[in-house]
Amino acid sequence: LDEAFERLLDADRSGRCSQDEFVRACRDKLCWPGNATKLFRYLDINSTRDLTLDELEFLGMQRRMAKTKTARQKIADRQAKDRAEAEAMLGRFRSYLTQRCGNLVRAWRRELDPDGDGKLQFTEFCARCRQVGF
Repeated sequence: LDEAFERLLDADRSGRCSQDEFVRACRDKLCWPGNATKLFRYLDINSTRDLTLDELEFLGMQRRMAKTKTARQKIADRQAKDRAEAEAMLGRFRSYLTQRCGNLVRAWRRELDPDGDGKLQFTEFCARCRQVGF
């Protein structure tokens, strides 16, 4: 319904179709020989002399589904995607260290904190990841 309305009746994309636009579309685009003015008056339920998609809904034609998301939905979707990616990466990191060293405690002691100070700075972590091949 939405596509037909936009292509045939709402040439100026105003969201409305005037009686003149409707009669012209019926005559020129659809080559309909019937009384377009009478049909328009029948379809113009609220007598505003303009047709909208809402007025044509009673015809029972399928409407286009709304695909737009709010900014909050977009942010929540992005955060969920980022969280899933981070969890997957952490799982791969754990598996890699476990395969390489047998368990995570050994991996910490041998590969990630070889000086034994119990601390790991971010730059040190990145360097150690490169050294172990991750």
